Amino acid sequence: MTTIANPQFLHFLRDELSLSEASIELALRHGEQDLGLLPIVLWKYGLVTLKQLDKTYDWLASHNVAEAMASLQNFNTSAQAIEGINIEKNSQNEGN
Repeated sequence: MTTIANPQFLHFLRDELSLSEASIELALRHGEQDLGLLPIVLWKYGLVTLKQLDKTYDWLASHNVAEAMASLQNFNTSAQAIEGINIEKNSQNEGN
């Protein structure tokens, strides 16, 4: 995904979400396997709130629909995986 290297996107992360360079660099390092997951990596490490995550996807959608849709698909896949893990943990906790 080219969005990550996009200076406008990095500007958005810095100026609109007030993320530090260190936070952005951390997310880039941990998201290098699939750069389309950068917003999720930011959320995973507690660098953005769910509201900021939503705002990030809104920004992506308004700037490049194709890239935003790929990111949203990755987000949905990740959200489903997280939901599955939470259900499994709850089942294990109930069994203990």
